[in-house]
Amino acid sequence: MLTANVLETINYDGENLEKLQRALMLMETTLNSEEFKAKVLEFDSFVYRRFICIKVFRTSVKFKTIMPKEHEAYTNEKLLDHLLRGRRKLGEKTYMDLRLKLGRGEGVGSTDMFTKLITTNEWAFKTKTEAHIAGHIAREYLQTLGFKHTHSRCDDKRDCYSIPYAIGNLV
Repeated sequence: MLTANVLETINYDGENLEKLQRALMLMETTLNSEEFKAKVLEFDSFVYRRFICIKVFRTSVKFKTIMPKEHEAYTNEKLLDHLLRGRRKLGEKTYMDLRLKLGRGEGVGSTDMFTKLITTNEWAFKTKTEAHIAGHIAREYLQTLGFKHTHSRCDDKRDCYSIPYAIGNLV
């Protein structure tokens, strides 16, 4: 079972913290559901007949992005396994270790690849539903695992099929 384990929250308090906790519970419930797992396994991007994988590898202090060729794309089974492995395992539980910040900015949020800090911007947090916040955190979490999307927004259909956006949308 994949468990959302919050290591740190920055700038969340009161009602915001309660909303965050509800969104995390929704994300955790969704990621562990048979319905979600089936949707991941059945996913078809209409491009590669699977998710589009853009993997980021850390080389010293720089990040190297590799755009896969069609035959190098993650299979849906491999992606689901990678996602459900989380960051660490203890007994029967697998943990998604999360560092979360309520910030300020124009986009919905971002992820710092060095610190693995997931930021949700305040305007988005206050106006979006808990389901949307759950999807956003799932998308950003996948970036902490090294998956990337090509654009800053899901305007280009190809980017909607990148692993972070596609999984975030399924959540």
